[in-house]
Amino acid sequence: MTIGGALQEARDRLQAREGWRLDAEVLLCHVLGCRRIDLVTRSEEELDGEPSMRFAAALARRAAHEPVAYITGEREFYGRPFLVGPGVLIPRPETEALVDAVLSWAAGRAEGLRVLDIGTGSGAIALTLALEMPTADIWASDCSPNALDWAKRNACRLLAETFSSAHKIDSEGQTFFPRTGRSAQVHLVSGSCYAGIEGRFDVLVSNPPYLTDEEVREAMPDVRDWEPESALVARDAGLAVYREIIEALPERLAPGGLATFEISDTVAGGVQDEARRAGFVCEMEDDLAGHKRVAVLRTPLE
Repeated sequence: MTIGGALQEARDRLQAREGWRLDAEVLLCHVLGCRRIDLVTRSEEELDGEPSMRFAAALARRAAHEPVAYITGEREFYGRPFLVGPGVLIPRPETEALVDAVLSWAAGRAEGLRVLDIGTGSGAIALTLALEMPTADIWASDCSPNALDWAKRNACRLLAETFSSAHKIDSEGQTFFPRTGRSAQVHLVSGSCYAGIEGRFDVLVSNPPYLTDEEVREAMPDVRDWEPESALVARDAGLAVYREIIEALPERLAPGGLATFEISDTVAGGVQDEARRAGFVCEMEDDLAGHKRVAVLRTPLE
């Protein structure tokens, strides 16, 4: 069978559901170690032997709704490849808006900003900020040991100039990645919210769990049946984690600092109410689809 024929057969294996061709092309590129554009010029090339078997196995996993990112073991975020797998939330393009909000706010400000990412997951936000803001001091926490392990793997891959001395364990038992010529220093902390982390921060950023039980039940099986529930669902109609973070903001955010959260239409109003109760101005930003996506908390009210 040719490469072109294998892609056409993938239509039947994936039941021609929405996005089937993109999924098949990404999986085939993963198997062949090539770019998607190369599939066009190689369409008449034979696909047999081990590559054929690996592609068939990948299609079978995708047909069972396993996310493509878990099958390939990688997802791009802010132009960089992040390792992912079962037990960690897959980074979404929409979450890049949080990075944009921080970088826009930080432009022209003093060096050495202190940044905290709560619920870091794969480390996508924290490590991206470490590479985009090399003078910063980045702290990132997660209550899931599995997720934090993925963050450590990505830090070793993206931050370390030499893998032999990629990281250290500090006096508190936290994983510490020293500053290099191209990245900030990064602390990865096991714990919920602010646990194990002292002091104030210039920037706080978080993509917390915010779906309700009903929203998860209605989600695509790719999400509902595969990604970790603890990274998706929160109590109190999705507001529980926001409330815990925001209530402590007056003591944790430095004067004039910035806090930014990923949100949804469902929780937007509640997040705004929590922010106002804590004494912060809260602005909402929409994504390209017109949904509430980012909450930005700025200068405390007088």
